[in-house]
Amino acid sequence: MSFHLPAAAAFAGAIALCPLVLRVLRRHHVVDIPDARSSHSEPTPRGGGAAVAIAALSAGALGRGAWHLRAVLLLAATAMCVVGIVEDIRGIPVGSRFTLHLTIGVLSAPLLLAGAGLDPIAAGVAAVVGVAWLVAFVNAFNFMDGVNGISAVEAIVAGLFYAWLGRGRYPILVDGGLVVAGAAAGFLPFNFPRARMFLGDAGSYLLGAWLAILAVVALRYRLGPVAAVAPLALY
Repeated sequence: MSFHLPAAAAFAGAIALCPLVLRVLRRHHVVDIPDARSSHSEPTPRGGGAAVAIAALSAGALGRGAWHLRAVLLLAATAMCVVGIVEDIRGIPVGSRFTLHLTIGVLSAPLLLAGAGLDPIAAGVAAVVGVAWLVAFVNAFNFMDGVNGISAVEAIVAGLFYAWLGRGRYPILVDGGLVVAGAAAGFLPFNFPRARMFLGDAGSYLLGAWLAILAVVALRYRLGPVAAVAPLALY
């Protein structure tokens, strides 16, 4: 693909912001302490996803076409990220966190499906499935965050795949895919091979929501369930 300004901006923003965010996390002792389930053995700053979020959301605003779908993508990802930031800093009870995720899903899914040409029953079923999918994938993505490099690589691979899937027809898939891949690539050197910091809930919620919504957009454009979900099958 030729030079893509939003993707380049996302990459440059993430790689520039990560050292600043890392410094803040260390100063305020926002640290992931390893336990029996952890894959890391040393206390590691968490919340590095704040840099990814700022880079991706800023660059995502430069995208093209399908403005209402792009707005839902950016707003839902932002809302998930805010929940994650609060969770990283002070913690949120599991029940409250689930309620917030569910609320974001309930508000987002119908908007993603608006104008898709579905009859009322099909639209209702699709909305319920969409809510369940968004909440489930965000939490699956968050669960995997403690493995060095895996979440950033997943976002890069999936983002590039969606960009390829939408080439020449659907700018939101091209822009959304390249932006998330660019932001994740900017974060990767800080998380692999040695994890200087983790995405934390802030970043994993944002990336999980972003990719889950791109899958819904691909389904909305009738690109096929296998193509829509395949890049996310690992998680």
